[in-house]
Amino acid sequence: MIINKALYTIIGKDIKENEFEYSDELKTELDKRYSEYKMGTAEVVTAAESKKRIEEILGGIKEEIMYTYILL
Repeated sequence: MIINKALYTIIGKDIKENEFEYSDELKTELDKRYSEYKMGTAEVVTAAESKKRIEEILGGIKEEIMYTYILL
């Protein structure tokens, strides 16, 4: 099928263009975190705790933006 081949070519091209290259520094950090996880020494949080932390960070940023806006 020509259409399927064309779609595969387009999608395949997009995947190749969007590939992320890991730097050596990032690979080292990921390996370290994985090793800590496997040894049981890593800090592991639930999805709910992670969401809470992110909301707290974003909330602080929103408050800071609003404060700056009011000062202007």
